Amino acid sequence: MSIAKAALVLVIFVDIMGQGLAFPIFSVLLLSDQATMLAAGTPAATRQLLYGVLIGLFFLSWFLGAIYVSRISDSIGRKRGIMLCLAGSLAGYVLAVVAVATENFWLLVLSRVVTGFTAGSQPIAQAALIDLSTDEADRTRNMGLVMLGAGIGLVGGPVLGGVFSLGVFGSLALIMPFVAGGVLITLTMVVILASFEETSTTRVPLNVHPTAVFTLIWEITKRPVVARISLAYVPYMLSFIAFYVFFDNALEQWFGFGTTGQSAGMLVMGIAIAITSTFLLPKIMGLAVPRTLMVGFIVLELAAILAFVGFEVQAVAFVCIAVMGFVHAYMYPAFLGLFSSSVGDEDQGWVMGVAIALFTLASAIASLVGGLIGAANFDAMFLFGACGSLLALVAIGLVWRAGRIHELATTR
Repeated sequence: MSIAKAALVLVIFVDIMGQGLAFPIFSVLLLSDQATMLAAGTPAATRQLLYGVLIGLFFLSWFLGAIYVSRISDSIGRKRGIMLCLAGSLAGYVLAVVAVATENFWLLVLSRVVTGFTAGSQPIAQAALIDLSTDEADRTRNMGLVMLGAGIGLVGGPVLGGVFSLGVFGSLALIMPFVAGGVLITLTMVVILASFEETSTTRVPLNVHPTAVFTLIWEITKRPVVARISLAYVPYMLSFIAFYVFFDNALEQWFGFGTTGQSAGMLVMGIAIAITSTFLLPKIMGLAVPRTLMVGFIVLELAAILAFVGFEVQAVAFVCIAVMGFVHAYMYPAFLGLFSSSVGDEDQGWVMGVAIALFTLASAIASLVGGLIGAANFDAMFLFGACGSLLALVAIGLVWRAGRIHELATTR
């Protein structure tokens, strides 16, 4: 791996790390019986709803930011775009430290909005990795590096959160993970400045008009292949994120896990993603054409969700978490590869922005809907995810049967 690629993997790592670090802490801050961030006596249903709102606003802000930041990176360059995102993430961590220290829920929400809006470093890094690709095979390998960085981030986030939230830090236990995360982001900024050279030589006029959100959706409708990929991609993401965001809550509610125990769940998923991305992905890709593999993995995802919610047994729960990581380690780069192959080189920044925007929009919907229905019926949020898996299977079966998408999905 070249120094430039390693720097980009580091960017993806710190981007994803923040989620694995934050979610278990937010669960303890809002859902635990000992939580003090919300007023004493706040009903469990209200706590569940506010947790969904907190996470949902983060993803909604990420959705809006991904659209504008990806456009900015096509205009000012990948390096400057990445630095802009990292600076915003650092500001979000600072706000989180203040929010936890003062037990201010709405300041915590603001910190997630700021962090989410500037979380666009991942699509920029993805576009830069595509810029560095020499052919289709290298492009696919580089998309695997995206999942490697994400997998390591999912491992590193829980480890960082678990280590720095230990009782040895006393009253600072829930603050120190955010301090450590801010330090890592600062170091990443130094690495990017020192070792990453600009990869994009093409500049497009800067366009950050407020209607860009609607323009993005309209542009997707004018590109039939991208639209058909999206019809399967969005429900798949609804399914995965509904599980990813709320399985920590299940571990806390079913088994009484605190921050360390919930971090263990994130750690298991991260390890599954890292191992699959590093060692298994090339072998899996050679087994069959993408469409066949994707259908099989979505069926496996559906089975894991139903087993997780159906058994409510610790051992089964952790196996299901690992299976979900295994599935996502293939599915995400597979979708990114299809998106990338569906457009020309001049639109790679745009289509990676589309992929992240749709991912974050689906994540916001899954978080908000999950928080709402989970307040009434805890199992319902996971059944909502299972419905997403079914919709993805239907989309692949109905709209990937002919044309350019059929060609892309049936070619190794």
